[in-house]
Amino acid sequence: MVQENGVPVGMKHYPAEFKADAVALYRSRPGATIKSVATDLGVNTETLRNWIRAADGRRPGTHSAPLSAAQADGGDVRTELAAARKRIRELEEERDILRKAARYFATETCCLALKRPRSLSPECHSESSVKLVRWFCDVTMHER
Repeated sequence: MVQENGVPVGMKHYPAEFKADAVALYRSRPGATIKSVATDLGVNTETLRNWIRAADGRRPGTHSAPLSAAQADGGDVRTELAAARKRIRELEEERDILRKAARYFATETCCLALKRPRSLSPECHSESSVKLVRWFCDVTMHER
């Protein structure tokens, strides 16, 4: 490769602010990949990866971050894991409550629909709709 001013031809120079913004953009998108962000910005994937490593204080080309003092003892990780597990239990409990409520209201709706089928909207008057409602009521009644 021919060099101009000590830089290989074809290599682009990006301002430090652009690099910092690119790293911040990548970090602000939890589900995004380095490749997708690099494509959006029009930079090479490895270039963005090197910027991220540099922002983390790692040398370009290394694969893992150096252990900080907090990570070395594992205390923060254990605390974070315990908090995450507690949140999972809370969310599972909320989900179960909502399932029970949905089942209760679905059963009540089914019973009402079977007693007074004309109270349903006109599109629910067909024979297949009534069969479907009866089937759903049977299923929800057995789950109680």
